[in-house]
Amino acid sequence: MQAKKGEFIEIDYIAKIKSTGKIFDLTLADAAKKEGVFQQSQTYEPLIICVGEKHVIKGLDEVIEGKEIGKEFETDVPPEKAFGKRNAKLIQLVSQRMFKKQKMNPFPGLQLNIDGNIATVRSVSGGRVIIDFNNPLAGQVIHYWVKINRTVTDNKKKLQALAYSLLAERSARVEIKDKTATVTLKNKDKDLRKNFSETAKKLVPGIEIKII
Repeated sequence: MQAKKGEFIEIDYIAKIKSTGKIFDLTLADAAKKEGVFQQSQTYEPLIICVGEKHVIKGLDEVIEGKEIGKEFETDVPPEKAFGKRNAKLIQLVSQRMFKKQKMNPFPGLQLNIDGNIATVRSVSGGRVIIDFNNPLAGQVIHYWVKINRTVTDNKKKLQALAYSLLAERSARVEIKDKTATVTLKNKDKDLRKNFSETAKKLVPGIEIKII
């Protein structure tokens, strides 16, 4: 049986930067310990996605469709279908005085949140600081090992997966009775809640959605 567009599936994966072999994301605790990247604060568990809905990066989403359920595979995803190509316009040179005013000591690798955008300090020299607004993985070919564990038919798990994909809410409370799903969401943003409701109605048909 093959993974089909619009179908929910459960996957495990290991994601690496191909050029360095560095793991930056994975779902398996044993693999994390073996590779020396285990973090106690991180949750390691399979990911449930809806095929074709961009719940994973575009290049991986495209490859998953048509793959055999229960099988594993490896694939390389180019930058344009992963985290984008590097854009020179997103690299800026600023005065170190800006950081001193904020009582900050910039150093290479420091990540900053500037007006809601994540930037990385690339270099500090001669009173000048180069900051990069590109995604840290921009320009990289990403190597994935993936196992498609199973298809998911449980509507509660589907809705919880959507809450995680759309709102980053892990294990949202979902109760289903008489074809009505009551979903308790922490996020109170009206637009995001509306988007969740509309997406859920489309991807989990036959179920009325009530959000509280």
